This record gives sequence, structure tokens and C-alpha cells, in this order.
Amino acid sequence: MKVLLFGATGMVGQGVLRECLLGESVQSVLSVGSLVCREPLMFLVFIK
Repeated sequence: MKVLLFGATGMVGQGVLRECLLGESVQSVLSVGSLVCREPLMFLVFIK
């Protein structure tokens, strides 16, 4: 599964992001926002 996540900087979004990164069925996570992470499964799209 591939996940597109908006709002990963909020409390709920961080929990969703954490569970996605720990989930065995998740192949990759694309997060739109300003959160910086060095997780190899995660791709970031920064919006200014």
C-alpha cells in the first residue's frame, strides 16, 4: 500500500504517520507538509 498523508505535523497526523511507517503492508508514505524525517520509506513534499 502507498499512503499520501496531509497534516503529519499535528498530534493525530504524527500518530497516523508513525503507524504507517511501522505497518508491514505500507510500501511508502508521501507526506505533504513541513515535517522533516529521515525515514527511508517516507517522501516529503514541501509547500511554501
